[in-house]
Amino acid sequence: MGILDGRFITEDGGMSVVYKPGDALESMLVGEWLAANGIGGYASSTPAGLNTRKYHGLLVAAMAPPVRRMVILSRVEETVRVGGRAFALATNHYPGTVHPRGFEWLRGFEAHPFPHWMYRVERCEVRKCLRLVRGLNAVVLSYTLLDSEAAVELELRPLLALRAIHGLTYQWGGDLRPLALRPGH
Repeated sequence: MGILDGRFITEDGGMSVVYKPGDALESMLVGEWLAANGIGGYASSTPAGLNTRKYHGLLVAAMAPPVRRMVILSRVEETVRVGGRAFALATNHYPGTVHPRGFEWLRGFEAHPFPHWMYRVERCEVRKCLRLVRGLNAVVLSYTLLDSEAAVELELRPLLALRAIHGLTYQWGGDLRPLALRPGH
């Protein structure tokens, strides 16, 4: 096993990283992982789960294998509730800020044999695993509670992109105020 910039490169070429409380987000953006489904689709991001490229996503499907790729599932925002407190595991970058700051709870990442993350929140340890289904445009995310002294709830919010990998989706600047309609109009 070799060490490169604080990352561990395993004998099989995979990435294995250990993080400590207080580690900077930038250290979790070094390197990217990629998992393939065998028909042109893939999942890819950074160890922190912060999508830094338009090609990142948890399910990028080849609509006409192996081409015409579309980002179907951009990410899943997870929130762990322990003892009545909520802890976001997701990390997003917006102009001038990072919110939520789930990277603060990330304690480890391994890319091989499949991407999995270890989070430590309060006295609770959660393992997240991602697997692509070989030969299908499908992804399976699993969450395992490894250790907890309190009741734990997990909230998942999938963020669907449904866009071509070379395009981006932008905020719509239209008017969203409700319209008051008169009967007959």
